[in-house]
Amino acid sequence: MVCMGISWNGPTSLYFVPPKAKMNSQMFIDLIPEPLFKKDVPRLYPGEEKKGILHMDSAGAHVKDTVVKWLQDRKIKFISKEEWMSNSPDLSPMDYGVNSIFKKRCNRHKAKNMAELVAIAKQEWKKFVLLYVGHPFGLRKILVEATKMNMTSGEHVFLALTPFPGAYGETFTWQISNHEDQLVRSAYRAVILIVQCDPNGPAYDTPVMRSLVKKWQEHTLDKYNITTSRSDLVLPSLIAGHTAVELMAEAVNSSEPLGWSGRQPSGKHLAEHLLNRKFDLQIGPVHMLAGGLTENHFIANSFNFSLGLFQPCLESMSDPSDDRLFFHRVPNSKWFDGDSLPPNEPLCGFDGLKYSAACLEQGTAWYNWALGLGLAVGITMATVVGMVLWLRELSKGKEVWNLDPSLLHYREIGTRRRHSAVFGFRSGRTCSYVVFNRPACAGAMYSGSLF
Repeated sequence: MVCMGISWNGPTSLYFVPPKAKMNSQMFIDLIPEPLFKKDVPRLYPGEEKKGILHMDSAGAHVKDTVVKWLQDRKIKFISKEEWMSNSPDLSPMDYGVNSIFKKRCNRHKAKNMAELVAIAKQEWKKFVLLYVGHPFGLRKILVEATKMNMTSGEHVFLALTPFPGAYGETFTWQISNHEDQLVRSAYRAVILIVQCDPNGPAYDTPVMRSLVKKWQEHTLDKYNITTSRSDLVLPSLIAGHTAVELMAEAVNSSEPLGWSGRQPSGKHLAEHLLNRKFDLQIGPVHMLAGGLTENHFIANSFNFSLGLFQPCLESMSDPSDDRLFFHRVPNSKWFDGDSLPPNEPLCGFDGLKYSAACLEQGTAWYNWALGLGLAVGITMATVVGMVLWLRELSKGKEVWNLDPSLLHYREIGTRRRHSAVFGFRSGRTCSYVVFNRPACAGAMYSGSLF
């Protein structure tokens, strides 16, 4: 058995349990929490070791009184079994994404013995590129490391995604008055910033949402003594949850205006009362498209080096009939000081097979972009699903990024295998998207939780 974790500042080390070992609470402490908090946490959070919150599932060894006392004695914050919904794997990024992907990537090598499997696991974990959800300053650190590796000169593209413009879009600045400012300004030319627009006004700044954020901050202060809770990270989840409850109420009211009598309506029946309709909710107008997604508008921004600003290069247009978004190029837009947007080709490299016979037979270098596992800033997993869907359907228009569906290579991530797709854009030259294969650069963020 192998144990690993992800954190705000990157992945942990791998922790191996001897074959056929019968795990008990003391063995668990010795093999995992002890080295984790002696080595990994200080490495990931130097000087801030006590600010992290440990999350584990409810496995027997994890919730023993001995383990709980060990954590409490060391004043380690953790999510208790009473606070965690043990039968809800979709809530844990390790369960709905990382574990299954990691297993498949290791099994692909077909190890002959345990020693080979351990070596393969260590190799694959170093190459693992994880979803980065956080503040733009994290992207700044990534770009600094990427520049040292000569990866910001136009051969690679870094996608930063934000679900709303305010809290993140306005803080993507290269100027923080330190010695790396000019380096980051130059590296920003390799970034495309995709921002969700709000054409109907500040939906994320309504009185209801401000009240929810305040209650959340009070709860985290009381429960975990966290005095620096970030409303910009909390907002996407609050908005999604609050909107879902309101939409459910709308569906129930539409299906049975006078209340239920007898058997409750099915989920399918309720959903039929949401599709292809517009609602006036507390966060503002919401349009549910025919396919079951809410209508969103996005703008892709490229960095104008001479002005030192992000400017629009692509704008989305929705197709209400089937949830598609088409991205049309903004007139006079530039990327990397040129007139052409970054092209790309389909890739084998995501699976570590860049130089395999199957790839080399194509007669070209192959590069990739995996959205769900790419470097993304300020975006929840639910939004990642939406991003994949609309980027997969790119087509039409006078000048858009045209995707050849035959080049799609899917990764099975999460429920219904929809959380990520690897694909490339038709082009005459190679250009890769989101490329880190080193632990120092692979930012893995999920609310500061480990495991």
